[in-house]
Amino acid sequence: MSMTEAQPSLKPAPKKKISMKRMKRILLEEADTYQEVLEILYRYPSLLYRNKKKKKKYTYDCIDTTILFVGHSFNITPFRTFHPLLSTLVSCISNSFSDVHKLLRKRKFCSQFCWIPTLYKELKTAVFFLKRLRFQFRKLLHHWRFKHLQKVNTEDVYTTEPPKNPISIVDWKTRQLYVYEATTMIKDTTNRLLSHDAFFPNPMKPRNILSNTPLTLSQCISVWQQFSYSGIQHSFAISAFYESSYSIDLFQEEYSNTLWLYALRTTMRIFTDYDAKEKVLDFVAVCYLFHSISLFDEAFFDFLLWKHPEHSYTLAWKKCCLTFYEIPYQKHASLVPQYQEKVIEQTGNLVFVPVDLWPLYQTYKTSSEYDSLYSNHS
Repeated sequence: MSMTEAQPSLKPAPKKKISMKRMKRILLEEADTYQEVLEILYRYPSLLYRNKKKKKKYTYDCIDTTILFVGHSFNITPFRTFHPLLSTLVSCISNSFSDVHKLLRKRKFCSQFCWIPTLYKELKTAVFFLKRLRFQFRKLLHHWRFKHLQKVNTEDVYTTEPPKNPISIVDWKTRQLYVYEATTMIKDTTNRLLSHDAFFPNPMKPRNILSNTPLTLSQCISVWQQFSYSGIQHSFAISAFYESSYSIDLFQEEYSNTLWLYALRTTMRIFTDYDAKEKVLDFVAVCYLFHSISLFDEAFFDFLLWKHPEHSYTLAWKKCCLTFYEIPYQKHASLVPQYQEKVIEQTGNLVFVPVDLWPLYQTYKTSSEYDSLYSNHS
């Protein structure tokens, strides 16, 4: 609560001057916080000056400093660096960075220290000086702590050579320093951000490769800055993670369609994968049903995907299938059925099996390997 707001509730100032001994007793009995000290000073303005002739001149040289105290550790300067009153006022400022910025606004100072209007300039200068001093001391402390870190490795994990573009990760809890090649860290971070379980994205936070622990927020910021300084082009996933404020939940929410699309395309690259094969077989069955053809042989297409994945007929089905399942992530929801129907219509020529493939299937069907293949992979 500011002093201007507290004035109506304050008692009128007494006509007689209060002795310093009584003032100390009042402060000890009534004042528990810094705000209460200000209210008591406002209630007894005779303590703010010693000479009645200089009643209107409010300078901190005319204030009795025996009633002042130190509240916080914002003032890190040695004793008697500032005037006692100025030192006390600065020390009463909170260590919070945001609170200091709020107090640097003139209105805040005027409302809180309205009993000495001319104090604002000196107080603001002292606050800026202390902020610069604390910043420089923090840099000095950081360099000292960094110098005494224990190096865990001097060679990269994958290249087994000293890193040419090093990326340093500091674990302040264990006081250990990890060094990796920039390309190694980029690949590992990208793979974790784009990780998926079949067609379902499952992004994970970047990690410290050797300790296999997720990076903290400060470590993520440090790694991103080192990526920028190295000059090596990183992936879209790392840039998206940076735009998401290093939050894996926000990253998954903002780039949901991209992650689902990447999981789909990556899984569909390998036809021998069980999930990809089931996806293609379901699509082929839908196409045969759409064209009202009852000649769909699941065992034949299973054989085709397993034994001839690079055949032109197989690749044509793969292209149509991938396009069909990509549409929900690329088009508006109201247009998805329309575009998917167009893709199914384009498979009118594919429902008829080429002449060269059917004899191969008939020959393979009579072999001893057919039973094991169909039983394990159909």
